[in-house]
Amino acid sequence: KLSGYTAVALLAYIFFFRHDAVFSRLVYVYFFVVSLDLIYLFNLLWKYILLKRPANSLKKNHIFRKLYSSKGVANSYFVLYARHNRSENNRIGITVSKKLGHAVVRNRTRRRIREIYRLNEERFAPGWDIVVVARTRAVEAPFGKLTGAFLSLAQKSGLLLPEGEVTK
Repeated sequence: KLSGYTAVALLAYIFFFRHDAVFSRLVYVYFFVVSLDLIYLFNLLWKYILLKRPANSLKKNHIFRKLYSSKGVANSYFVLYARHNRSENNRIGITVSKKLGHAVVRNRTRRRIREIYRLNEERFAPGWDIVVVARTRAVEAPFGKLTGAFLSLAQKSGLLLPEGEVTK
């Protein structure tokens, strides 16, 4: 039988470093044979940690194109396109053009936009596809100004819930 610390370490290794489904299934079967308590722990980790992803990201080109054809709102930092997606989750896509800088600059801008959304996610109404296009001024702007600009565009688009309401 595995000790508790060994089991937790093995589970952490599987979830954070190995994404191989066959290996995960083999370990899952082994834990079932060894101890039902570990299976319970495995299920808790799976249900409450790995499946709780706040928002899906948009990856498909045809969805981006649909959103670009919709009416967007803009300010000096961003252009924001939004459209209902017939689900209970929001999906966000971030576009940063090569003209804004090299890969490090673009990725930093992307991470900042993603963090602004993550910090304010509970204020957004569910069921939207959102595309944010970064403009040149967003690269060097302070985080507070970017946050204000992003939330003002979300308000203009009707994405924000009324004051005082939050999503679960």
